[in-house]
Amino acid sequence: MLSRRSKINLALSTVVLLFATGIYLASETNVGEQPVPLTGIKPENIAQIRIKNQQDRLVGLDKRETEWFMTSPYRAKADAVRIGGLLRITTTPTYLRLAAHSLDLVVYGLAAPIAFLYLDETEFAFGSTEPVHRRRYVLVDGRINLIDDGFYHHLMAKPEGFVAKPLPQNSEGALD
Repeated sequence: MLSRRSKINLALSTVVLLFATGIYLASETNVGEQPVPLTGIKPENIAQIRIKNQQDRLVGLDKRETEWFMTSPYRAKADAVRIGGLLRITTTPTYLRLAAHSLDLVVYGLAAPIAFLYLDETEFAFGSTEPVHRRRYVLVDGRINLIDDGFYHHLMAKPEGFVAKPLPQNSEGALD
């Protein structure tokens, strides 16, 4: 048999557990809610990409017909797979959208962004990550958005990472 004190402790523990579960479930995106895409830009319509990060690396990429080429700092054919991964930012879901004009950008790491991405004329400024889900704050079109952090590695990559890799060939010159 439990003592009166043990029953009270058990009841309080149950209340705390239910409260913590409620907070956790409330912080998750509801299954019925559909996150909206970050932009209305169609990736296939983009013709120019510029990336500038805090290391002052500037990568320029231009589309010519259906192929991408690096124009800065080197002139070379660009890696189509990497470009495709980067362009997915236009359709990535945003889990939070706030008007930036009335907010302190320092709180979101956007007063001094870690990187800028320019897709044609649209500027994306990348800030810090939020601590709960490790999503990143991105300022675009006057709005602070919270997106999954799947683009940071592209923004911090060395320019060489965007150059197309030659396909391996066997000794007869045919592709493996």
